[in-house]
Amino acid sequence: MNRCEQASVCAELLGAAINRARHLDRCRLDTKTMKRMVSYSARHAVDKQAKGFGDSREPSAGYIAWLLWGGDEGCDWAKREICVFLE
Repeated sequence: MNRCEQASVCAELLGAAINRARHLDRCRLDTKTMKRMVSYSARHAVDKQAKGFGDSREPSAGYIAWLLWGGDEGCDWAKREICVFLE
């Protein structure tokens, strides 16, 4: 994959993450969405080891997407809510 293709893929992924962030901000979250948040955080936890993750000056695409999905706080909240729902 060349740089142009990589940039296009990154833009699409960030676009999807931005849409998810808007949804999280505007809508009352159902259990399905909370499960998706937990699933996302489990799949992408490894991204925390990537260059630029946590760097506010030059953030990686993965870091930006992580924040748009709610970051650590949002994912922890979703896990707690699902536990309450399952009780």
